Amino acid sequence: MSLYKLDSLLEDAARRSRDVASSGPPPLKEVWGALDGYIWSCLQKRRGLVLPNFCRLGWEGIRCRERSCMYFQLLDSFCRTFGVSNARSKSVPLEVDLSHMEDFNFSKAAIRFSRKLTKDQVHSGLRLLVHQLGDVLGQGRSVSLDFSFGKLLSREREVRFVFFNPSELPSSFVAPTAAAPGERLGGEIPTVLLGGDAFDATLSPPPPTTLPRKRPVVRAHGAAGGGRKKSVRRGKLKFPSEILTFEVCGEAARKPHSLAPEPPAPVSLVVETSEDNCWQSFPEVSTPRTESRTQRCYDELLQREMTSLEQRASE
Repeated sequence: MSLYKLDSLLEDAARRSRDVASSGPPPLKEVWGALDGYIWSCLQKRRGLVLPNFCRLGWEGIRCRERSCMYFQLLDSFCRTFGVSNARSKSVPLEVDLSHMEDFNFSKAAIRFSRKLTKDQVHSGLRLLVHQLGDVLGQGRSVSLDFSFGKLLSREREVRFVFFNPSELPSSFVAPTAAAPGERLGGEIPTVLLGGDAFDATLSPPPPTTLPRKRPVVRAHGAAGGGRKKSVRRGKLKFPSEILTFEVCGEAARKPHSLAPEPPAPVSLVVETSEDNCWQSFPEVSTPRTESRTQRCYDELLQREMTSLEQRASE
């Protein structure tokens, strides 16, 4: 039996359309051209395309080998309807290794990839071609359909797709070197496989991004004399014996416990930043020289410390 090619497919599909509808078949040759251009456009953009009730074509990424190759698979509904199967392969790719698959858009195919077709003509023409091809494949005939990027082959109800080598591809072909944004193919892909042959595809790593260094967070609350709010800094006082969390409110300050109040002295503030978890020193802050107000604050602090020590001792 002779090899079933594209011309025979178009003639038989047109004959089937005339038998069903009296209005005449849609321009199947233009429909096939729009279909071929649509698939090729998606492959160039490193995306896949799902042909309704027929197959899906796209890119398969082999993560362990850091390579990618074009991918073809018949849909399960097409295989069950016409009794055909995909050609046997060494391994079944995982969904995570496949590129994003775009659903076939009939309006897009008619507007962008043809000059005179309408959405209805693309829809009816694709349905006729798929049904006619399914009947031929179900009969076990040898099929060879030409695309601009490869050939669809079938023998004894086993279907496979052979993609062209890079030298046979159209001159407008640009080898994909990295996955587009939103795609699932990850990692660097230094080589691309087409039809079993490999060619280099150079990758350049993205430039490193530098994050601005954040300044320490300083919060303020409380009010000083005259009803005017002053800044409050939260941090840690660094003393030889211990580090005590403190809070400066207005003109008062807390100090570590001591048996007798000490005269006010300048202290050095050390604040832990939230960015790189390091210590950063601030200028020295001197307590006010108002003896009575400072003395009261020291007394209150001493009383609190004594109360806290008594509670701990009782426990």
